[in-house]
Amino acid sequence: MANRYLTFIFACFLWIPTLTAQYEFAPIGATWVYNVPVNFIGGTPHPLKDYFIHESAGDTLVDSLNYRKVGPNLLHQTGQKVFFRHNDSLRLVYDFGLNEGDTAVFNLLGFNAQIIDVELVVMNIDTILVDNQPLKSFYLESVDYWIDPSAEFYAYEYIEKIGSSRTHGKGLMYGAVVPEFIPEWLRCYHDSKTNYQSPKYLFYNKPDCYYRTSSAAGEVSLLEISVSPNPFVDHFTVLSPEYPVESVALYNTLGQRVWHLNMPKNPQQDITITASHLAPGLYYCWLQSGPQTRVVKLVKE
Repeated sequence: MANRYLTFIFACFLWIPTLTAQYEFAPIGATWVYNVPVNFIGGTPHPLKDYFIHESAGDTLVDSLNYRKVGPNLLHQTGQKVFFRHNDSLRLVYDFGLNEGDTAVFNLLGFNAQIIDVELVVMNIDTILVDNQPLKSFYLESVDYWIDPSAEFYAYEYIEKIGSSRTHGKGLMYGAVVPEFIPEWLRCYHDSKTNYQSPKYLFYNKPDCYYRTSSAAGEVSLLEISVSPNPFVDHFTVLSPEYPVESVALYNTLGQRVWHLNMPKNPQQDITITASHLAPGLYYCWLQSGPQTRVVKLVKE
């Protein structure tokens, strides 16, 4: 009889990590609708040209560990932590159990699909209401960026149940980039209890998440953002009359970030930026303003 009790207690102990998660991540049937990447080389494409879908399609066993199949990714949840499988290893992509001030190391896909270990500290946790469900929204910043502003990654955001604004495993919107290229971003998330549209997609006021077009960009009203003077010598000014600017980053033609200003808690509509330290040449100015990301070519004389 004693052995039976021990077996029962041991079985309950093994189940505890799963029960501690407030929400199951990627329940079977859940879908993420992503906007296709936009490449501005050769013109100005429509910002909602097309979309693609990742669906939570079921479970599979790999190396005696159970994974949930989500699009091309294999995800594994342990308690409130979610990992993705990459090169036969588990990589932490979400931790919904963190508190403000906590630090954790995430293993995320950087430029050229290379895994980068990023130490992040939780700066802020908000609660958003989605279909009467209170979901935690996490904002984290890179510890390395505080020490070295040229570090590849500086910020990470994700929402309970939903994940980040990019496909799972990437997450970081502001890493090394290909000039004039904006990567995929989340339009919508859906499961049996949740229907979520990102603020970025809500801006376009479309009837559903599955909008696509082959027309020119003129059909969609882009935010009026001006950058002047261009060319510039020592400084330039960013003016965004519609939405305050939350982030400005300059990249050279190799896709390396050479300057960055992040101000999500204190966005401004009129920003003057001193860049006298930069060498003359062509740069790409990434601007995050409200729901849109814009890329502007800048020339320093």
